[in-house]
Amino acid sequence: MKHLQLTLEQARALSGQSDDLDNLIRETWTEDELRGKPWRVKRFEALGPIMGCCVGNMANIVPVVKPEPCVSSRATFSTEQQAQSFGITYPMLTQLMARYREDWVPDWGNARQVKWCIYKYDGSIVTGHAELTPHPLSFPTKERAEAFLSDHRELILEFYKGM
Repeated sequence: MKHLQLTLEQARALSGQSDDLDNLIRETWTEDELRGKPWRVKRFEALGPIMGCCVGNMANIVPVVKPEPCVSSRATFSTEQQAQSFGITYPMLTQLMARYREDWVPDWGNARQVKWCIYKYDGSIVTGHAELTPHPLSFPTKERAEAFLSDHRELILEFYKGM
């Protein structure tokens, strides 16, 4: 008797070519393994196991492993960097941004209201104006946007690492 070794990818490629080969392949791998995970999932509840990180109540990053989606896993980021960028850094930026904006609120449906934004462009963090395209860091004037970038560059860089 000789032994045959196949990777899962090879088994997937050979599957369906003959009944004998299919029987050998199914002795090693399940139908779910052979099919692989579907890339398209229409509901969060159908996603399957959840793995990633969330932000704890002391602004610490907590690893998460859940066998299936649940209410608490809704706040789970896929990566530790996303948890840092969007769960810790961005909330800090929004608090700081509120002070720089004062009472100003961007109206992304109003093309006549110019908004000055901080965004990542071609690997650099820059300021520029936008009228209808929402940006997470926006200000009423160029001077406020540039001051915010100057004052909080490190936080802004950390935020954009999650993109």
